[in-house]
Amino acid sequence: MVDAELLGLVRTARRLYQANREQKWAVEPAAPVLFFGDLPAFETSKFRVTTVGLNPSRHEFPIENPFSRFPGADSDNERSYLSTLRTYFQCSPYRSWFEFYERALLGMGASYYGGTECVALHTDICSVISTDPTWKDLDPSVHRHLIQEGVPLWHSLIERLQPDILLQSTARHWLDLVEFTPLTPWERIHTFRLTKLCRQRKRPIGLDVRWHLLSTEKPVLIAYVPAAQKPLAALSHELKRQTGEMLKEHWQHGI
Repeated sequence: MVDAELLGLVRTARRLYQANREQKWAVEPAAPVLFFGDLPAFETSKFRVTTVGLNPSRHEFPIENPFSRFPGADSDNERSYLSTLRTYFQCSPYRSWFEFYERALLGMGASYYGGTECVALHTDICSVISTDPTWKDLDPSVHRHLIQEGVPLWHSLIERLQPDILLQSTARHWLDLVEFTPLTPWERIHTFRLTKLCRQRKRPIGLDVRWHLLSTEKPVLIAYVPAAQKPLAALSHELKRQTGEMLKEHWQHGI
């Protein structure tokens, strides 16, 4: 059963896409991506983890076959559209990007792909619209335009998803877009000072967390690690896994 709240979010995402599809920076043909992953499995997981990016990559809609990753996403049927989002990680996911978050998810006992106690979802805080050039190369005026409605839509989506943990690995200033009520100050729970070759890093990498409160009075732990082209890319695979382990442990201890 698809609830009215979720259908409303789908309609908002589709409206935003339709309003912008003829812009020179919009990937076309394409579709809005409200979220990535198996929502029913996410909702029945022992705990809920959502990763956060900025906007869908242009590679989600390859020129040679735009809907190979989202077959049927251009359908007018809202339930068919949601079904397409649900099967993304079983269809043809953009693995070379998502594997960076996946390593940390596995450290938590979670995965985008299933077979774990938690099936994770991915969301994008700035916009549901794929752009070319990529987000970092867009004009700041385009950022402001997309954020104006994209950020409120993301907040409404997170309120609907009710995650326990949000993991964001972007440039730090995009973290300022999160508007949920903070319950605690930011806390650094670990600093990665060594590289995988056991050499001192010129710039140590921190794992920062802060508890926030959703409108439902549910606390959510938001975690931040700097990105390097891709999420958590400055960390080795083993350190990504350790990041997930530490994050889950901190969440289990509660506020």
